[in-house]
Amino acid sequence: MNIVRKYIGFLKWFYKYLTSANGRYATGPRVSHGAVNMEYSVYNYWADKDSTRLYSVLLSLENYLESNDDSKDIEELIKPCLDFGPTLKLSSIPLYTPIAISIAISAPLFFITELFLPAPVATLLFVFPFMLPAMFSFLELRKIQGLISEVSHSLVEYDKAKDSNLNPLSSAQSAMLMQWLKYSFKFFSRHKHVQVSQLFSGKTTLNSKERKFYAFHIEILERYQDKDGKDCFKTIDSFFGIRLLGFNITEMRICTLKQNEDGLQPWTSLSPEFNERYCCEVADPVAAAKWLTPLTLEEILDADRKLGALQIMTSKDGYLLTLFKTNIFAQKQNISTTLKTPSAFLNDLLTSDQSPRNLPIALSLIDTMVSQ
Repeated sequence: MNIVRKYIGFLKWFYKYLTSANGRYATGPRVSHGAVNMEYSVYNYWADKDSTRLYSVLLSLENYLESNDDSKDIEELIKPCLDFGPTLKLSSIPLYTPIAISIAISAPLFFITELFLPAPVATLLFVFPFMLPAMFSFLELRKIQGLISEVSHSLVEYDKAKDSNLNPLSSAQSAMLMQWLKYSFKFFSRHKHVQVSQLFSGKTTLNSKERKFYAFHIEILERYQDKDGKDCFKTIDSFFGIRLLGFNITEMRICTLKQNEDGLQPWTSLSPEFNERYCCEVADPVAAAKWLTPLTLEEILDADRKLGALQIMTSKDGYLLTLFKTNIFAQKQNISTTLKTPSAFLNDLLTSDQSPRNLPIALSLIDTMVSQ
C-alpha cells in the first residue's frame, strides 16, 4: 500500500514538475547531467538519501568539468567521493520501480479501453499519462548508468590537460586555423578537403621567453563515391603540428618533397645527410644560412629519427609551423581505474604523468631553431 501511495504522489509531483519552468528546462533531449536540478530529479524522488547525495556530488563534478575553470586540483575534486566508501555504485534500482508500475498499469488499461475506444484515443487518454513519467524515468536511468564512467573520463581529461599544459579549443577556432593554413601555405591549399580534428593551446619557454603555441592534428581528405553513389571521405595523409608567432625568420619550406612555391628558390646545406633527406626552398638564401646552422640541421635530423619525417614552414607574417608524422599528443601513461574505486583512482591520477611523451621532443627542436 505504501508503494501505491508513493506512486500516486510521484505522478502528482511529476506533472507539477513537468509544467514548471524548471521542469521544461531540465527535460530537453540534449540536456547534460549537470543541467538536472536535484529538486526536479526522478532519481531524487525514488532513491534513498545516500544515493541522492552521491548523485548530487557527481552532477556537481560534471558541471565543474564542463566549465572553463581549471583552478581546482584533482584531489580537491575527487575528495567528496571518498566519503562514500571504497567503492562507488549509483544504484539504478529506484528508477525501475516507476517504470515497472507504469507498465503494469498501462498494459491492462490499454487492452480494456480499446474495447470501447479507438486505439489512438485509448492510448492518449489512459496509457500516455502513465507512460510519460515512465519515459522520463527511463531517460534518467540511462544517465544514472553511465554517469560514473563519464565523470571518470572527464576527470582523466582534466588531469591530462593539467599535466600537459594543453587546453582544448573550440571547433570554430579549428575552422579558423584550417582557413589560415590554406591561405598561408600552398602545401595545404592544393588540397580541397583539409580537416583539423584536434586543436590545443599551450605555453612553453622558447629562447628564454614564454610563448603561446597551438598544437593540432590535421587530416588531408579525399572524396570518393561508394558503391551506392554516395559521397564519402577517406584520410590520405595526416600530420601533428605546432604553430608559433613572433619570429623574424626568412620565408622557407623544409619538406621531404619539392614544393615549388612561388617566390622561393632551392637552397642546399653543407650537410649531405640533410640534403639527402630534405628539400629546402627559401626566399633569402643568406638569411636561411644564418638560421639553418649545422646545429639546427642536426636537431632536425635527430627529431626526424625520433618522430619521423618533418615539414617545417614559415609564413610571410612571422609564423613558424612544424609538422610531425608521429602523434605528439600520445601520453606517457594510461589510467585504467575509474571513480568506481575512488581512492585507487585518485592515487593513479596523482602518481601518473599523463603529459605527452613526444611533445617535449618537438618543442626542443623548435627551441633550437628559434634560438639561432
